[in-house]
Amino acid sequence: MPARTPPKRPSGQERVELMSGPRVDIYVGPQKTHFSLPKKLLCFYSEYFQRCLNSNFIEGRTQRIDLDQDNLDYFHVLVEYMSSGFIMANALILYQDGPAGMQACMDFLDYVDKYGMGDAAFAVQESLERVICSLYTFCNGYKLGVRIQPCNVETVFRVTPPGHPLRSLITKAALSTAGMTGAMFEKQENEVEGFAAELLKQTRMAMLASGQGMLGWMDPFTGSIRRN
Repeated sequence: MPARTPPKRPSGQERVELMSGPRVDIYVGPQKTHFSLPKKLLCFYSEYFQRCLNSNFIEGRTQRIDLDQDNLDYFHVLVEYMSSGFIMANALILYQDGPAGMQACMDFLDYVDKYGMGDAAFAVQESLERVICSLYTFCNGYKLGVRIQPCNVETVFRVTPPGHPLRSLITKAALSTAGMTGAMFEKQENEVEGFAAELLKQTRMAMLASGQGMLGWMDPFTGSIRRN
């Protein structure tokens, strides 16, 4: 399950060139909010837009795309990312917690994946970390760890490129969920490209953080010393 490879980040001069030239009309959401965006910029960052705007279909003939089903806030994130080449960790705040919050984060990741802009997933870094911390499991009043699902790992690693901060975050959550046994994520270790290596890295860091070497490890979310 390899992740998509993001386009090379343009230099300053290349970005100036991408921002020049003809513009196209994008209408987003049920209210058809209008965006006039540089065609070269859209096509550089997204194969989706490249196919639409350079086709013989109506989008290519009219240089207009209607995204009636798109979330306007999500699209604003893409525009910010394309315009600057960067995105802040709190560019999109998702207010739900628990399982609903996790689903909201995954929905946004699927959205950026639709347009091939996995780097823009960083916009929900702070929201995803907060959501993960809301998924604690307890025993006798003590925090044991957080609880995520294998599909969350699959989504993050499918959407984001190697080295993306969300990969480290979701892997820490997997470690907190399954402990050292890791049986719950065995399929992902074997099939999700990059996950096994990241899990090994986070396991070593957790052991070092415990101060007990191989005798124990520190849960990256609860701070408790564990031996399982």
